[in-house]
Amino acid sequence: MTVQEHQQQARRNEGLAQRLGIPPLRTYDWAITVLFYCILHFVDAYLLDRHNIIPGGHTGTWKKGQRIPGRNEYVKLYLPGLYDSYKILYDASRLARYEGAYLSSSSESDYKNLRDNEFATARQFFRQLGW
Repeated sequence: MTVQEHQQQARRNEGLAQRLGIPPLRTYDWAITVLFYCILHFVDAYLLDRHNIIPGGHTGTWKKGQRIPGRNEYVKLYLPGLYDSYKILYDASRLARYEGAYLSSSSESDYKNLRDNEFATARQFFRQLGW
């Protein structure tokens, strides 16, 4: 994907996350996951635009005897001010996708907390870039 395609996907994900978190859907597990993927696409756009890096996955891998860092490590290295927010969203997304978290109606507060804090912090950084 190009920088612009990542940005477009991030914006689409942002809109979808908003819709998933309101009635009648209230699918907070998916809303949280989509919030993370919105930031992921902005991160990928940033890494490509500023460092010519295309992450091969979330975590590091080995290729031909050489360790290749993953997106999570690149965020820590190149976007240290966003790392905590990114990591919290990453972990919440994994819990939603693989552990069945955020499935109850009481998960609304979890969604709003993540949206209004970690997501808002990361999103503001990219808005300052004009994204």
